[in-house]
Amino acid sequence: MTQIIRAPTALSNPTGILPLPNIVDNLFVKWKASDLALSNGADVTGWIAGDGLANSTIKNLNQIPTTAAPKMSTTTGPNSGKAVVFDGSCAIRHSTTFTAQAQPITLYGVVRVDQFTGNSTTANRIVASATGSMLRPSTTPILVAGLGSEKTIVSGLGVGTWYAVAVTLNGANSLSFVNGTAFSGDMGSDTLTRVILGGSAGLLGTVTTGFKGAIAELGMFTRAFRADELSTLVDKLKLTYPGIS
Repeated sequence: MTQIIRAPTALSNPTGILPLPNIVDNLFVKWKASDLALSNGADVTGWIAGDGLANSTIKNLNQIPTTAAPKMSTTTGPNSGKAVVFDGSCAIRHSTTFTAQAQPITLYGVVRVDQFTGNSTTANRIVASATGSMLRPSTTPILVAGLGSEKTIVSGLGVGTWYAVAVTLNGANSLSFVNGTAFSGDMGSDTLTRVILGGSAGLLGTVTTGFKGAIAELGMFTRAFRADELSTLVDKLKLTYPGIS
């Protein structure tokens, strides 16, 4: 006699327990200052991502505006390591637009803001798409994020302090985590068609009110992270860069 045991129809998550945080899959692009073989103070005229599923065109930030390029620092990054420094008069971006990457996008970075007050124009983006802002400081010690609709995601930040920032841009389902603060709200909906670091969307000309600060690492995933995944990603960055907030 053959005994057949049939399991009841399984629920997608019968225990109500979330799966383990996944901070690996769908990495699109990752730029790290530590990958740049440049001397201290050298112009960063090209920054090629070392990891990610993006093609070689998307990985290559290779165009600067008419004013100046950001500078390499080998000593002022986290733990006195490497960082790409922006002084408000420089930027770097893709030389051409690329095939649009629609939301959701999960953006993360290890960043330092050296000026908040007086650096509030839309040109001062840490990172932007050709169609709008993604992450930038505002006039008070806060960060705002969004692609199509900006929202304040954290306040009370320190000038000259390194922070790990993680943001999922997913319209009304957007989330962020930085400096122990979680935020959820509608940060707009748009497509990623070009990346600009340090300046305004579509920037080609002179930069006079750009981002003042530095970037040690910046990356994007082509999927929406859950809140626990954003928190886990920030924790991993803190292990990679000890001493950041």
